[in-house]
Amino acid sequence: MSHLRHRERSAAIQGPPPLVRPGLKLRLENKEAMIMARKIERIVENGFVAEIEIETEAAAGDFAPAVSLADARKLEAARRALKAGDTAAAAKFGRIFRMLPVSA
Repeated sequence: MSHLRHRERSAAIQGPPPLVRPGLKLRLENKEAMIMARKIERIVENGFVAEIEIETEAAAGDFAPAVSLADARKLEAARRALKAGDTAAAAKFGRIFRMLPVSA
């Protein structure tokens, strides 16, 4: 029994094990752990869907992951291109699909 308590105490001192999943990177910034993850963001506009890969980062105390300014601009440029019907310009940022209705 005392051996189990010793293990519990040492685990509490060391803290929880680090989060390790494929596609995640751990970065230390200002002595705070930042978790980086790649994500596919989908934009639906004008009968087209764009799948754009972005990178999100989250700190331990954050409510939600953050997107870099460059990735936000990339998403906005793709959305504007799809809205204008310029699929070639939107395809520079990711994969483009056309939505077709299914007849019942």
